[in-house]
Amino acid sequence: MIDQEGGLVKRLAGAPDHSPAELARIGSVDVARSDGVATARSLRDVGVNVDLAPVLDIGRADSSVRKLGRSYGSTPARVEALGGAFADGLAAGGVLACAKHFPGLGGATVDEDLKLNRITLPLDTLRAVDEAPFRDAATRGIPLVMVSTGVYPALSSVAAMFSPRIAGTELRRTVGFRGVALTDDLEVPALADRSAERNALDATRAGNDLLLFAQSDAAAVRGAGALVRAVTAGALPRATLDVGTSRVLALRDRVR
Repeated sequence: MIDQEGGLVKRLAGAPDHSPAELARIGSVDVARSDGVATARSLRDVGVNVDLAPVLDIGRADSSVRKLGRSYGSTPARVEALGGAFADGLAAGGVLACAKHFPGLGGATVDEDLKLNRITLPLDTLRAVDEAPFRDAATRGIPLVMVSTGVYPALSSVAAMFSPRIAGTELRRTVGFRGVALTDDLEVPALADRSAERNALDATRAGNDLLLFAQSDAAAVRGAGALVRAVTAGALPRATLDVGTSRVLALRDRVR
């Protein structure tokens, strides 16, 4: 898997030819889908079959995602239409899409990798506006959702990807998502005061199926070891891991 959103966040040369912000200005679902198809073709050529895109965060005027050109628009309808079309294009080209960053970073004013943004939107706004594109993603069949590093006091006092209410209840029951939930990078500077072991345990207990350690193999090994020790000691139910594993294996069966 790779981050190939277009614009600022683009790990490889080639497609997509437009950033999400550029697609927002163009406003064409057909162009967005074509960009997705071209991106899938480019990624398949180098052996990548999962794209950690599209960003479905609402691009509010003061939001970090808008400032960085990573949002498809300032309304749920625009984000759903363009982000969904890009995801559909990826799927048509044989690459799985990942909707991010649940329940939405449209209220974050600083890059989420640098700070755990405290997003103080009311619960009714979160559900009616910010979560709307993720409901569309679930209906559309996007198979992965990335859970954010943001803190949402209306739902939880801890970062979303460490919160059972958000990564579990809100995503699964309220939004109705049935696919694979994965964390944002567990090694970002915003989490520098936490250990890999603690991050792995908290994220798994919260309901994430995949844990993303994007900076080093060593941290991933430490996180995996912490899970094994916790299950062996009875501190983490084996059933918790089995549920996530079944979703991951089902996803793997879809990968070509």
